[in-house]
Amino acid sequence: MSYEKPNGFKVKEKEFPDPPIISAASLMLLETFALQNHIFIGIFDADHSRYIFQTSNAIHKEAQGRITDLEAKIAGEFTPDEKKDIRLFVCGSCPVNAGQNRIKYLLQRIPLGFGAHAYPGIYLDSIRNVTHLVSGEGYWLRIKAGEKVYSWFSGQKKLLRHDIISDREKEVIQYWAEGYSFSKIEDKLFISVNTIKNHLKACRNRLLARDNISLVQLCLLSGALR
Repeated sequence: MSYEKPNGFKVKEKEFPDPPIISAASLMLLETFALQNHIFIGIFDADHSRYIFQTSNAIHKEAQGRITDLEAKIAGEFTPDEKKDIRLFVCGSCPVNAGQNRIKYLLQRIPLGFGAHAYPGIYLDSIRNVTHLVSGEGYWLRIKAGEKVYSWFSGQKKLLRHDIISDREKEVIQYWAEGYSFSKIEDKLFISVNTIKNHLKACRNRLLARDNISLVQLCLLSGALR
């Protein structure tokens, strides 16, 4: 049995162990949703390191190798129940068509089922172009499962056992996003305006955000801010 998607791409079910059951109509809806919202959607088989379904507007697949390697390193950090609810986010730059131009992307990976190994083997990937939000080179990663949160920044090249922004930084960004002035944030958090500006600058640099508006959007898209 195979699934036929609108542009003729087929997903051969027999090639993959215990594939997710997704109807042709559902795949067509994914294709339509992806095109309308300018995002790439794919179903990724981690055991075979390839997509068994992908929408026709693919941005770039460089992110899949990055997070697959990191997943293997931290697989033992999570319980089986936590693995079922794991969320992975990768944000950064990658080359386009092996040329000099680079786009910025944000990938979200959600588990759909378990493969041959204990770690989730089938994922739903969504990748969106965030070039308008991200400045500079490099990338960062956020992994959340239950109460555990990990982060990775290309400049540091090591896994960190904390979120991409601190609790205090979340407070500053949240108040700024809600329209509070620096002076009102100062009164709320009992910190100086200079400290507030330093928190925002540090977060912008860490997340490669173009400005404070971009910073808020990247935090929301990656689940660091709600």
